[in-house]
Amino acid sequence: MASGLVEIAREVYDTLLCGNSAEHLLEKLYEQVLEHRGPPGNVACFTVHPEDVAAREFYISELTDKLEIEEEEVTDSHILEFARDALISGLDTDSPDDTSVNFEEIEISPNESLYVFALVHIDGHTPAVNWQGAYTEVSAFHSELMESGYITSEEDVNALSDEYLLELWNKYSAS
Repeated sequence: MASGLVEIAREVYDTLLCGNSAEHLLEKLYEQVLEHRGPPGNVACFTVHPEDVAAREFYISELTDKLEIEEEEVTDSHILEFARDALISGLDTDSPDDTSVNFEEIEISPNESLYVFALVHIDGHTPAVNWQGAYTEVSAFHSELMESGYITSEEDVNALSDEYLLELWNKYSAS
Protein backbone atom coordinates (compact mmCIF):
# COMPACT_ATOMS: atom_id res chain seq x y z
CA MET A 1 0.00 0.00 0.00
CA ALA A 2 1.25 3.47 -0.78
CA SER A 3 2.93 5.01 2.24
CA GLY A 4 1.27 8.40 1.57
CA LEU A 5 -2.14 6.77 1.94
CA VAL A 6 -1.20 5.15 5.25
CA GLU A 7 0.23 8.43 6.54
CA ILE A 8 -2.97 10.33 5.74
CA ALA A 9 -5.07 7.49 7.16
CA ARG A 10 -3.04 7.57 10.38
CA GLU A 11 -3.59 11.31 10.71
CA VAL A 12 -7.35 10.92 10.14
CA TYR A 13 -7.52 7.99 12.56
CA ASP A 14 -5.71 9.86 15.32
CA THR A 15 -7.86 12.95 14.76
CA LEU A 16 -11.05 10.90 15.03
CA LEU A 17 -9.85 9.11 18.17
CA CYS A 18 -9.32 12.51 19.80
CA GLY A 19 -12.95 13.32 19.05
CA ASN A 20 -12.09 16.02 16.53
CA SER A 21 -13.38 16.59 13.02
CA ALA A 22 -11.18 15.27 10.23
CA GLU A 23 -13.04 17.10 7.43
CA HIS A 24 -9.92 19.02 6.42
CA LEU A 25 -8.09 15.73 5.78
CA LEU A 26 -10.83 13.71 4.10
CA GLU A 27 -10.59 15.14 0.58
CA LYS A 28 -6.90 14.28 0.53
CA LEU A 29 -7.71 10.79 1.79
CA TYR A 30 -10.42 10.24 -0.84
CA GLU A 31 -8.03 11.29 -3.59
CA GLN A 32 -5.43 8.83 -2.31
CA VAL A 33 -7.95 5.97 -2.10
CA LEU A 34 -9.24 6.63 -5.62
CA GLU A 35 -5.74 7.08 -7.03
CA HIS A 36 -4.46 3.82 -5.59
CA ARG A 37 -7.54 1.63 -5.54
CA GLY A 38 -10.45 3.13 -7.45
CA PRO A 39 -13.94 3.12 -5.90
CA PRO A 40 -14.10 1.25 -2.60
CA GLY A 41 -14.39 -2.43 -3.48
CA ASN A 42 -15.89 -3.96 -0.36
CA VAL A 43 -19.69 -3.96 -0.46
CA ALA A 44 -21.08 -3.81 3.08
CA CYS A 45 -24.76 -3.79 2.05
CA PHE A 46 -27.28 -2.17 -0.24
CA THR A 47 -29.31 0.81 0.88
CA VAL A 48 -32.23 2.98 -0.13
CA HIS A 49 -33.76 6.14 1.23
CA PRO A 50 -37.53 5.76 1.75
CA GLU A 51 -38.22 9.09 0.04
CA ASP A 52 -36.41 7.93 -3.12
CA VAL A 53 -38.41 4.71 -3.24
CA ALA A 54 -41.66 6.58 -2.54
CA ALA A 55 -40.98 9.01 -5.40
CA ARG A 56 -40.41 6.08 -7.80
CA GLU A 57 -42.92 3.52 -6.60
CA PHE A 58 -45.86 5.06 -4.72
CA TYR A 59 -48.60 5.07 -7.36
CA ILE A 60 -52.21 4.17 -6.64
CA SER A 61 -52.36 2.22 -9.92
CA GLU A 62 -49.38 0.10 -8.81
CA LEU A 63 -50.99 -0.56 -5.44
CA THR A 64 -54.36 -1.56 -6.90
CA ASP A 65 -52.73 -3.80 -9.53
CA LYS A 66 -50.44 -5.50 -7.03
CA LEU A 67 -53.12 -6.05 -4.39
CA GLU A 68 -55.83 -6.72 -6.99
CA ILE A 69 -58.33 -4.31 -5.50
CA GLU A 70 -60.30 -1.32 -6.72
CA GLU A 71 -59.15 2.19 -5.86
CA GLU A 72 -62.25 2.76 -3.71
CA GLU A 73 -61.31 -0.26 -1.56
CA VAL A 74 -57.85 1.04 -0.59
CA THR A 75 -57.32 1.37 3.17
CA ASP A 76 -54.38 2.47 5.28
CA SER A 77 -53.59 -1.21 5.84
CA HIS A 78 -53.28 -1.72 2.08
CA ILE A 79 -51.06 1.33 1.75
CA LEU A 80 -48.80 0.16 4.59
CA GLU A 81 -48.49 -3.34 3.13
CA PHE A 82 -47.68 -1.93 -0.31
CA ALA A 83 -45.21 0.66 1.07
CA ARG A 84 -43.27 -1.87 3.12
CA ASP A 85 -43.13 -4.30 0.19
CA ALA A 86 -41.88 -1.52 -2.11
CA LEU A 87 -39.13 -0.56 0.35
CA ILE A 88 -38.03 -4.16 0.84
CA SER A 89 -38.00 -4.63 -2.95
CA GLY A 90 -35.92 -1.45 -3.19
CA LEU A 91 -33.17 -3.27 -1.32
CA ASP A 92 -33.10 -5.98 -4.01
CA THR A 93 -29.62 -6.12 -5.53
CA ASP A 94 -30.95 -6.74 -9.05
CA SER A 95 -32.32 -3.23 -9.48
CA PRO A 96 -30.51 -0.72 -11.71
CA ASP A 97 -31.34 1.91 -9.07
CA ASP A 98 -29.31 0.14 -6.38
CA THR A 99 -27.02 2.08 -4.14
CA SER A 100 -24.39 0.07 -2.37
CA VAL A 101 -22.55 0.95 0.80
CA ASN A 102 -18.90 0.36 -0.05
CA PHE A 103 -15.83 0.73 2.10
CA GLU A 104 -12.09 0.46 2.03
CA GLU A 105 -10.21 -0.77 5.05
CA ILE A 106 -6.85 0.91 5.38
CA GLU A 107 -4.67 -0.98 7.81
CA ILE A 108 -2.63 1.48 9.81
CA SER A 109 -1.06 -1.07 12.11
CA PRO A 110 -1.81 -4.72 12.94
CA ASN A 111 -4.50 -3.64 15.44
CA GLU A 112 -5.76 -0.40 13.87
CA SER A 113 -7.73 0.21 10.70
CA LEU A 114 -9.49 3.19 9.20
CA TYR A 115 -12.68 2.51 7.24
CA VAL A 116 -13.49 4.88 4.39
CA PHE A 117 -17.14 4.68 3.30
CA ALA A 118 -18.95 5.70 0.14
CA LEU A 119 -22.39 5.28 -1.37
CA VAL A 120 -21.90 3.94 -4.90
CA HIS A 121 -24.38 3.66 -7.74
CA ILE A 122 -23.98 3.10 -11.44
CA ASP A 123 -24.37 6.21 -13.59
CA GLY A 124 -24.54 4.93 -17.14
CA HIS A 125 -21.67 2.44 -17.12
CA THR A 126 -19.52 4.21 -14.55
CA PRO A 127 -19.58 3.90 -10.78
CA ALA A 128 -20.56 7.20 -9.17
CA VAL A 129 -18.91 7.52 -5.77
CA ASN A 130 -20.40 9.71 -3.05
CA TRP A 131 -17.88 9.72 -0.21
CA GLN A 132 -19.48 9.57 3.23
CA GLY A 133 -16.57 9.72 5.64
CA ALA A 134 -13.91 7.82 7.49
CA TYR A 135 -14.49 5.89 10.70
CA THR A 136 -12.48 3.90 13.20
CA GLU A 137 -15.28 1.29 13.39
CA VAL A 138 -17.71 -0.05 10.80
CA SER A 139 -20.64 0.20 13.23
CA ALA A 140 -20.18 3.98 13.55
CA PHE A 141 -20.92 4.47 9.87
CA HIS A 142 -23.97 2.21 9.94
CA SER A 143 -25.41 4.25 12.82
CA GLU A 144 -24.84 7.50 10.92
CA LEU A 145 -26.39 6.04 7.78
CA MET A 146 -29.51 5.07 9.73
CA GLU A 147 -29.71 8.52 11.35
CA SER A 148 -29.68 10.00 7.83
CA GLY A 149 -32.83 8.04 7.02
CA TYR A 150 -31.34 5.26 4.91
CA ILE A 151 -32.47 1.68 5.35
CA THR A 152 -30.41 -1.43 4.73
CA SER A 153 -32.59 -4.35 5.79
CA GLU A 154 -36.11 -5.65 6.19
CA GLU A 155 -35.76 -4.99 9.93
CA ASP A 156 -35.10 -1.32 9.16
CA VAL A 157 -38.23 -1.21 6.99
CA ASN A 158 -40.35 -2.82 9.69
CA ALA A 159 -39.03 -0.30 12.22
CA LEU A 160 -40.47 2.60 10.22
CA SER A 161 -43.64 3.92 11.81
CA ASP A 162 -47.00 3.58 10.13
CA GLU A 163 -47.40 7.35 10.41
CA TYR A 164 -44.14 7.98 8.54
CA LEU A 165 -45.11 5.59 5.73
CA LEU A 166 -48.55 7.14 5.40
CA GLU A 167 -46.93 10.61 5.25
CA LEU A 168 -44.70 9.37 2.41
CA TRP A 169 -47.70 7.92 0.63
CA ASN A 170 -49.62 11.19 0.90
CA LYS A 171 -46.60 13.18 -0.27
CA TYR A 172 -45.65 11.04 -3.28
CA SER A 173 -48.62 8.96 -4.41
CA ALA A 174 -50.24 9.75 -7.71
CA SER A 175 -53.10 8.24 -9.67
